[in-house]
Amino acid sequence: KLTPEYDVLVTNPPYSGVHMEKILAYCSDISTKTRKPFLLLLPHFVYTKDYYQRALSPEVSSSIFFLVPEVRYGYIPPAWVEANRGSKALESGKNITAPFPSFWYCHAPTEMMPSNWLVQNFGPSGMIRPKHHSKLRYAKCSQEIPRDFKGEFDPSKKRPNAKARKRAAKKRLAGR
Repeated sequence: KLTPEYDVLVTNPPYSGVHMEKILAYCSDISTKTRKPFLLLLPHFVYTKDYYQRALSPEVSSSIFFLVPEVRYGYIPPAWVEANRGSKALESGKNITAPFPSFWYCHAPTEMMPSNWLVQNFGPSGMIRPKHHSKLRYAKCSQEIPRDFKGEFDPSKKRPNAKARKRAAKKRLAGR
């Protein structure tokens, strides 16, 4: 298939099968050739997968950054998901589900973006709650993704301290 003319590729690909690996490889290849940016809305665990580094060219891999929402994006399950067979959210009467965190995997050729543009628009990299107007948090590398959005197999994801775990447990109980 031919790709239509575009300035920025923005997509939320299917999360099943090999779609994520293929879209990463495609975007990396096309961005390296055309010098055009891309933004991919993908699950939080993609950067921890074996295929992630394989799919990205060295140029794209070294300059990819992440835009992480303050709260999880909610998704409307596809019509084929029946309440009794595929979604606990639908079973409990909800219309929206958030089975895992997702965020934007982004790349723009360096000549397209001034070095301080991301910090000016999204706050410093790695800030947990930036005092900034944006509802997205900027992470210049996977180590700076906020802990609550890190993939389960990310070795840099640390367990919260005992006080934080106790506060989270109280909050969960209060929400019931």
